Amino acid sequence: MALALAAPSHATAPDAVEQILAQPTTLQTILQTRADQPVLADNGILRTVRGDEFDEEDRDKVSVTRAVGLSILLPGAGHLMMGSRGRAGVFFGSEAIAWTAFGYFKTVQHQKEDDFELYARSHAGIDPTGKDDEFYRTLTFYLSREQFNDEGRLIDPDRPYYPDDPQWDWQWESEAAMARYRTMRNRSNEAESRAKLSLGAALLNRLVAAADAWRTARAINRQARMENASWKVRLKGKPSRSNPGLMVYFTKKLN
Repeated sequence: MALALAAPSHATAPDAVEQILAQPTTLQTILQTRADQPVLADNGILRTVRGDEFDEEDRDKVSVTRAVGLSILLPGAGHLMMGSRGRAGVFFGSEAIAWTAFGYFKTVQHQKEDDFELYARSHAGIDPTGKDDEFYRTLTFYLSREQFNDEGRLIDPDRPYYPDDPQWDWQWESEAAMARYRTMRNRSNEAESRAKLSLGAALLNRLVAAADAWRTARAINRQARMENASWKVRLKGKPSRSNPGLMVYFTKKLN
């Protein structure tokens, strides 16, 4: 970035520099000016200069895009790339906990499914061949196929019913047996819900890691620019109709 200030045409070079540096408003504007935002001071002598004459560009110390991308793929990877080991450890740990919980609850879910299906075979006499989850859900409320078909017609006439076929028959030994089956099935459903929550936690961890990686990368780049920035001052005569005076160039350079 380069800033050009023009002194009056009648001033000598040392006097011009002294006059320009003695203007607090102008210096404050210099420090606050971004290269892509041209400004004009109150006294009309400050303007931003860019183009072929000054082609230096700010270079990021770390890639924001890469940091965010790595964080989405594996939370903590982006922070590790940037050298932020503490934050990386937090996101690595959260990711490990989320997937460990997901695996655990899915295992419990399948175990509970096997348990209540086996219990229904033993205490309700079902044939498990070709049965879907809706069939097993129905077993939690009705003692037999006949009860389901009879009461189902009263509640919802358009609801499909199970045919008079031994493949679809069931008869619970007692209401207590049906209640126990319901409890076993509810535990399986609870494990499934917790597995979904764990999966959601893993997704949330990615979003938080990506957002934090974006913020951290920008902060690192901002700090690097502040540490590496230097100002160079040089004089150059560049007369023109609108400004025939001496030009003083303030050039911001990133090392």
